[in-house]
Amino acid sequence: MGGISIPPFFIIREYHLKFLISIILFHFSFFLNAQNLTGIWKGQFIIDDKKSFKSDNEYKFELQILQNVDGSLRGVTYTYKVKEYYGKADFTGQISKNLTSVLIKESKITVVEKNDKTEVCLMLCNLKYSKNSKGEELLTGSFTSNKPLSNQFCFAGNISVKKVVASTFPIESYVKKAINKIKLEVPKKIESSNKAAIYNDTILSLKNVDTLSKIALVAIQNEELFESIKPEVLTKRENKIIATVRVSSKNIKILFFDNGIIDNDTISVFLNSQIIINKKRVSTNPISFDVKFSDSFKKNEIIATADNLGDIPPNTALMIIEVDKKRIEIPIMADFKVNAKVIIEYEINSKLTIQRF
Repeated sequence: MGGISIPPFFIIREYHLKFLISIILFHFSFFLNAQNLTGIWKGQFIIDDKKSFKSDNEYKFELQILQNVDGSLRGVTYTYKVKEYYGKADFTGQISKNLTSVLIKESKITVVEKNDKTEVCLMLCNLKYSKNSKGEELLTGSFTSNKPLSNQFCFAGNISVKKVVASTFPIESYVKKAINKIKLEVPKKIESSNKAAIYNDTILSLKNVDTLSKIALVAIQNEELFESIKPEVLTKRENKIIATVRVSSKNIKILFFDNGIIDNDTISVFLNSQIIINKKRVSTNPISFDVKFSDSFKKNEIIATADNLGDIPPNTALMIIEVDKKRIEIPIMADFKVNAKVIIEYEINSKLTIQRF
C-alpha cells in the first residue's frame, strides 16, 4: 500500500496487561516499517491570485516536523523570500485515518522579520505524501490562510516541499532530538544523491500501563518531547478555571512549589495543551518554565493535572507567576476528575491584575 503507514494511537481499555502486550508485539513490525515525517522539509508555496498577474506570489517555505507515533505532528514553519526577512509560526498536525493525507495547521506566529507591509497570516495546509522517481520524499497540496486576530480570509494557493537534511534556519531542539533518535538507513540500491534524505523509523517502546485509567501508551522513547494533540487527561477531566491574570510584560516565569506539607504530590503541567512538565514531584525546590507573549499571540493557558493524590488528598501545589519583579501566588488543587486552569493575557500598558474564581 502506498503512502504513509502509521498505525493509530493505542487507547485500549479494560484488557489484561498480558493481552495488551500481545497486541502491541503483533503490530511491532508494522510500526517499524511505518513512514516517519520527522525532519526538515523545504520547498515553496504559490499564492493563487486569479485577480492579478503578479509575479511575486511565490514564497520559500520550510517545515520542521516532529511526528509522534499516533500520527500527530508538531513543529514550526518558516515563510520567506530571503533569509533575512521571514515569518515563523508554530504548528500542529495529524496524518489522516486513511494514511494518505497530512494536515498542517499553524497555531501562532512567533517571529516576524520583514521589510515591507506584507500581512502575516496563519496557514492551514492539506498535503499528500509521495515519493518521486528519484526516491525523494514529497509533501504537496493546497492551503488556505486567515488573519490571526480577525480570522478573516487572507489568501490560498499550492505547496510543494521535499525532505532534506539541512535547514536554512536553526533547528528546533525537540525536532533535533527526534532526528538524533532516528538512525540513518540507506537502502543498498538507492542513488547516492538521495541517501541523506532517508531515515529509518522512530524506535518505539511500551510505556508503563497507567493502572488508574488502564490506558496503554506506545510512545517515542524520549519522554521529554512535547505532545502535539490534546491528551486524554485534558479531554476526560474538567478543566476548571481558577484564575485569570493580565500582564503588561511579554516575558514571565512560572514556578510550582508544594503548597504546605510536602506529601509527594506529582503533577503534570500543560501550556496551550502541550505538555511542558511531565510527572514531576512538587517540593520546596521550584519546578519552573518561561512563558512568552507577542503582539500577535496575547493569551496563554496553563493547566495543572494530578498524576497522583499524594499522601494527603487532593493534589495541591502553589503556582507563582513572576512578572516585572512582582510575584503572584495562586494555590492549585486538582484530582482525577478536575484539573486546575489559569489563563494569562498580555496587554501592553495594562495594570497587573488577577481575578480569582
